[in-house]
Parts: sequence; C-alpha cells; structure tokens
Amino acid sequence: GGYSVPAEAVWWKQAPLIAGANFLHSRRFRNLDVVVGGNLNYDHGFIGPPINGEGVTFPDTIDYQEGDMSSKRMRFNFNIRYRSKKIKGLNYGINGNAMINNTNMVFAWLDDTSGLFRAYPGAIFLQDQFIFNIDPFVNFFTQANGKHSFRTRILHSDNEMTPNQINRTTSYYGDYMFKKSYKNLEGLDFVGGLSSGFVDSYSNIYGGSSGSPYNRLLNVSAYSEIEKTVKNTLNLSVGGRLEYFQLNDSIQAMKPIFRTGASLKVYQETYIRASYGQGYRFPTITERFIKTGVGNFGVFPNEDLKAESSWNAEVGIKQGLKFGNLFAYLDLAGFWQEYENTIEYMFGIWDMNSQSSFAGFKFLNTGK
Repeated sequence: GGYSVPAEAVWWKQAPLIAGANFLHSRRFRNLDVVVGGNLNYDHGFIGPPINGEGVTFPDTIDYQEGDMSSKRMRFNFNIRYRSKKIKGLNYGINGNAMINNTNMVFAWLDDTSGLFRAYPGAIFLQDQFIFNIDPFVNFFTQANGKHSFRTRILHSDNEMTPNQINRTTSYYGDYMFKKSYKNLEGLDFVGGLSSGFVDSYSNIYGGSSGSPYNRLLNVSAYSEIEKTVKNTLNLSVGGRLEYFQLNDSIQAMKPIFRTGASLKVYQETYIRASYGQGYRFPTITERFIKTGVGNFGVFPNEDLKAESSWNAEVGIKQGLKFGNLFAYLDLAGFWQEYENTIEYMFGIWDMNSQSSFAGFKFLNTGK
C-alpha cells in the first residue's frame, strides 16, 4: 500500500539514501564541565536536476548533475563551563558551533507530471555555507543578590550560491538579565535587563539598498516584568519593553510594548485568567533589500516595507473535576488577535519591463 512513483518521473540513478553519524562526549574535571559533539549527514534528496526542453522559457546555462542535488552537512559543537571555587554561585564559560553545509534551494518545479520531481531550469540555487558561533557567558546567583546572567554571541555566516550569489553576515549579540524574589514584599518577583544586537552584512543579493551590498542593522532594547502573588489566590504580572532599531543611516524606529495578565482562584479547583499583550517586529535586511533572480524567476526588494505590530487578549476558565480516583481539567478560553501591517511573502508578477526576472516573490505589507 505504498506510494508508487510514475516511471517517467524517476530521474535518479544513484541510491536515494539518507545517512548520517553522530557523536557526543561529556565529562567533568572537578569544577570544569566539558561537552563535545558533532554529526555528519548526507541526503540524496528527491528533487532532480533541471532539464532544458519543451515548455522551458529560459534554458539553464549550468549543466546540473544528480550529485549536485544532494545535501551534505558536517557540524562540530562544544560547551565549556567553569564553576568558581572562590565565589559561590558564580559560573562562566563558552559554547560554540561550526558547520559546513552544501545544499540546494529550488524556487519552482518543472511541472506536475513527468517533471514532478525536477527543478525548473533557471529556478535553482546551489549553496555552499560555512557558519560558526561563539557564545561566552557569565552567571552569578545568590539568595541575597538574586540571579545575574550575561550572555553574548558572535555569529558568522558565509554563503556562496550560484549564479555568483554571495552573502556574508556577522552578528553580535549581548543580553544582561537580573532576576530576584523579594520575600519581604510578600511574593514579589522582578525581572529586568538590557539586550543589544548588531548585524553587519555584505551581499550582492541585498542590492535593493540603493545598490549597495553593505547593510547594517542595530537593535537595542530594555525590558522589565513584575509578578506578584496575593494569598495564593491571585497572580498578577505586568511587563514592558522598549525597542530601538536603526537600519543603515536612514531608517530608525522606537516602539514601547506592554503585556499584563492575571489569574484568580475562585474556588478549590476553579481558576479564571485574563491577559493582554502587544507585539512588534521590525523588517529584516532580507525582507527590505533582497534582489536576485535566476532565469525568469526572482525575489524583489521592498524598501518601503513597514514594521508589523499586533496585540492579543485572552480570557479563560479552568475547572478541576474528580470522579473517584480520576482527576481531570476542563478548560474553556476565548482569544482575539489583531495584526497591523502584516508582512507576507507573496508570489506574483512585479516588473513586466524587466529584461530578465519579472515574476517571483516579494515581501509585502498585506494590511490588517
């Protein structure tokens, strides 16, 4: 009763295998914790190389072979943490990953019959990727001073794609967070912190940025939340976050967002809850500036893309039930969510005057 592939759609001659190997080793050297691991993976894939023939508008200039369509990945990771002997509650360390990945991305398929499992000529990318991240961190925790956490990351990605599509990105991230429970304030918990991220990108596929392959995105935010428990019957929480974005030297945005919630125990096993929260997402470099194409397919930039925002609210009631030794819960909830300037990845015909790509994908604000 398995799926039968039509004979005319079978393009592969090699064995369509998926194979891999993994390893992991962890141990403790007194106060030092060490973990190392990695994996190898091979995937023959199910999408075959394109063929130039009848119905093909723009023949492919690259002669793709079956082996080009397979995916290969090699990854190595490590985690190192040291727990201080002199300062109780202090630990610090560094984590990291490195990966080499060779794969393909297909924009469109040839057809839905004999070319069911073949890429359309001119609508395929081959990608060679090298990516690594280094994550230093420090944690400090005491009953009197609360918990302090400082996390950082350096992430680098180098992608080479056909035809001559190159992008290199280095991202820097840092986050400081403080948590503490104030027992003298009867169950008041506080969380607060600062976070920042900076993306430095070079790519000729982001040429929508006034023709420049260089783009930089900065994000800085501050956040806090307070939670309070009243006599084990009422739980209250309120929090806020202030976001600041700067894209290159021209586009800036600042947005405060809030959330609040409450849960009330009205009977032995009856709980009523309500919450309200806001969301905000600034468009990425890719969404605004990507400009690329293969054959008559492409991805088009949208420099006027606006940030999307949302809010949602929920009310609910949960009732505990008991039938002899059987316990159960019945939960009923209603929620409402609204988006403003929703960002969607849309396919269409965008530039009929183009001498190359006129149809493809574009990020658009689709409204509410």
